[in-house]
Amino acid sequence: MRAFVEFYLNNAKNLATTVGYIPLPDEGYQLAKVQYHKAEIGTTFEGVPEPNVTIAEVLRRQAKFQTEQEAKRASNSNQ
Repeated sequence: MRAFVEFYLNNAKNLATTVGYIPLPDEGYQLAKVQYHKAEIGTTFEGVPEPNVTIAEVLRRQAKFQTEQEAKRASNSNQ
């Protein structure tokens, strides 16, 4: 798994461009590498659309882990 993730993070920008996708900014891949090497579980997404937040801002957040029950409660309180 480690080899795959490192290959992906080192090559994703070129691979995305090759197949016609829009790659992340360089900073996005660098921050993703930092997050991966920290080996923390969880997510940096808040569970709701955040259209004005950059990839870099999301990746700089502290990862949070929620049980399935906690995630459902949080989702219900956002409605």
